[in-house]
Amino acid sequence: MTRPLKTRPGFRARLERLPFRVKLAAAVLFACTVALALASSVFAYLQYQTVVAATYKIQELTTQGVASIAAGPILAGDTDETLRVLRQLDSVQVIRLVRVRDVAGRDIITLKRTSPDPKGRKAVSSAPIVAKGRMLGSIEITTVEEFDTRPSFAYLFAVIGIIAVAFLVSLFFAAGISVLLFRPLKVMTLAMERIRDSGDYSQRVERLGDDETRRVIDSLNAMLDEVERRDSELATAATELAEARDVAQHASEAKSQFLANMSHELRTPLNAIIGYADVLRQDLAEQGQAQLSEDARWIDGSARHLLSMINELLDMAKIEAGRMEIDVHEFSVQGLLEEVRSTLEPLAQQQDNRLELRIAPDVGIAEHDSMKLRQCLINLGGNACKFTKQGHVILSARSLTIARRDWIEISVSDSGIGMTPEQIEKLFEPFVQADASTTRRFGGTGLGLAITARLAELMGARLSVDSLPGVGSTFNLRLPRKHQESLREWDDATGTQKGSINNQPNPETIAA
Repeated sequence: MTRPLKTRPGFRARLERLPFRVKLAAAVLFACTVALALASSVFAYLQYQTVVAATYKIQELTTQGVASIAAGPILAGDTDETLRVLRQLDSVQVIRLVRVRDVAGRDIITLKRTSPDPKGRKAVSSAPIVAKGRMLGSIEITTVEEFDTRPSFAYLFAVIGIIAVAFLVSLFFAAGISVLLFRPLKVMTLAMERIRDSGDYSQRVERLGDDETRRVIDSLNAMLDEVERRDSELATAATELAEARDVAQHASEAKSQFLANMSHELRTPLNAIIGYADVLRQDLAEQGQAQLSEDARWIDGSARHLLSMINELLDMAKIEAGRMEIDVHEFSVQGLLEEVRSTLEPLAQQQDNRLELRIAPDVGIAEHDSMKLRQCLINLGGNACKFTKQGHVILSARSLTIARRDWIEISVSDSGIGMTPEQIEKLFEPFVQADASTTRRFGGTGLGLAITARLAELMGARLSVDSLPGVGSTFNLRLPRKHQESLREWDDATGTQKGSINNQPNPETIAA
């Protein structure tokens, strides 16, 4: 087994890891050194240019002097004397070529050294030859000067020495700046680390200096004052919130326990009343006492209605207490809907409604809690029958494909009184009905739809409603075919999270 090779960090990475004070000191040191080096270089260049300019000036003056001396012999036409004058320049080794030209530019005399020219700077200067106000020609002198490099090396060493001294001075200066600038920052950093580790916002940063650093420290201390104040307020609010939560939790538990106890205590006598009323109704009917038998039937109906209300209260208490469990098993959707229809048939007949069942052939088998689903459908169908008179109530079921998953949609439609958008907004709230007149006319606790919505959420289903006043309402309960799929998020194709309630019609993008 080979171990991975450890690569060393690059130069840039190592620089980035250096402390900021080291980076600042290095920057100051580098800037000072570069500045001194540039200053020395500029000084050397200027000195060199001064020497060169002086050399050219001397050469021009020499050329002019020779032209003035040679003017007399040239005017007299004495070539020998002119050569004698010019040969006096042989002692000047840098002069390599001398040319005398007439006014027409033709060479009259040319003197050139036979030895090879040395390595050095070549320069050419010329001057006119004038005698008695008459232009006789011109003289041109070419020089090749070989400079002595020893002074240059000496100057170079001097520059290096200056840079070295400047480096040391800059180093000392940078170290001093680092200490002056970063001592307050170090103090602030250590103070903030202590506050972070201890969580004690009462600590303050020591005030140092009398410049911008002090103002920064004052601002930091002011910020700590504000943080300490807000932290205290948050701590107080958190304590109060925890106390309020505990009180609310205890109250909720007490309420749930009370409802459970009362429901249990009320169920026993109500079941006895229902049983005795049914027996009494049958006995009175056999004895031919029709009026008393009808009274016994009303007693039985009222007791059953009261029992239903108590059961709703108990279900809501279980749901709010988180004790409602889901029993998942396979069942036939069509069989379940036929049971619901049989249960709702008497209620539909009381209102002279026509109850229809429409089931698509491919609905098949579902894997859910059939009892919870049955309760939801009975609540929805019971509402439809209760709020519809001499109309129709339709139970329908179909299969859907949503994002390559199998879903079942069960709808309960009616031609009843319908609802406004304002009524729909509070439809699924506990103990709330469409309005006060609805409660007076139809009764009930206002828990049926609230329980249905919460049971749908437990099953991972989506409950939606579409309604128009005076036209009717349609409730749609859409749930995955298998319960384990309900634990997943709704796909983007639905635009709705699992278990949510949508008060809008079904999207047309869902393919059946």
